[in-house]
Amino acid sequence: MQANQPVAFRTSYDVSRANAAAVTAAFFPLERITGPLLCLAGDDDQMWNSRAHCELALSYLNQHHHSYPDRMISYPNAGHLFIVANHGPSSAINSVHSGSLELSFGGTAEGDAAAAQAVWPEIHAFLAAAFGVS
Repeated sequence: MQANQPVAFRTSYDVSRANAAAVTAAFFPLERITGPLLCLAGDDDQMWNSRAHCELALSYLNQHHHSYPDRMISYPNAGHLFIVANHGPSSAINSVHSGSLELSFGGTAEGDAAAAQAVWPEIHAFLAAAFGVS
């Protein structure tokens, strides 16, 4: 971490993912989920690489013959908390300050807002298709 730079944990998570045995050992049995999985990701998530984690989860489910229509949606310029920006760019939370520390969630205010506007209809459509909910 450099002085006066936001803290982002993504790099640490990326380094930890290099240990394939540890990643395999850390998995819990996703295949026991008795329904479809919708995995949402922000491509600029600075907490962790949410897109890579979603891809890993969906690959795992495919390898374990999960019999549901699982899906991933990833949004460019969106950070870790993009889903809360559904009231426009001013509602985006891209970082949090605590004293002299700034924690980065990534994304841009505009990217988070665009993703938040796009994701809710996708969530509703996914639930409607998966569970017959309207």
